[in-house]
Amino acid sequence: MQAPDLDFCGIREVEMIYEDSAGQRHTLRYPVWGQGCGNEN
Repeated sequence: MQAPDLDFCGIREVEMIYEDSAGQRHTLRYPVWGQGCGNEN
């Protein structure tokens, strides 16, 4: 499993690809708030 790149400003959909205990790969897409906005709120 690899963490998404959060070096952007605003909200963006990212994906996480993982393998379950049966060996099947799955893709999970979800929105995250980027960490590249500096001190903006």
